[in-house]
Amino acid sequence: MQFLNRKNISFVIFIFLFFIMGCASVKEASRGLAGISTQALEERFPGGRTIKVKMDYDNCVNQTRILLKQAGAYIYKDSPQRKLIAVYVSETDTTPVGLFFESIDEKNTYITFTSQSDYARDYIAEKVEAAFNKR
Repeated sequence: MQFLNRKNISFVIFIFLFFIMGCASVKEASRGLAGISTQALEERFPGGRTIKVKMDYDNCVNQTRILLKQAGAYIYKDSPQRKLIAVYVSETDTTPVGLFFESIDEKNTYITFTSQSDYARDYIAEKVEAAFNKR
């Protein structure tokens, strides 16, 4: 019974746990190590700052991308499926901020800003809101 030594049993347990956890959590853990995870941004959604933009959903998302680039933010994740754009405040300030989009009706869209940093959240929200107000 060479197969049932401690090393092999540990390996089998590890593989079993890996499949129970699922690959989604493995992917998120690897993103966290790489510094590009959006899980913390999603968890902060209930405490986010929301603005209303008088623009249809698609145009709002497209214009927001342009405004973020003009404001110097660095987009590191753009996920239409999750209705999310995740940015760093700038290329040198890698504090993550999440922008979540929700269509209200044909002419209005909510943008909810989240971050673990209230300062970063408010900074990006104010830049985007001011730019939309100018239009």
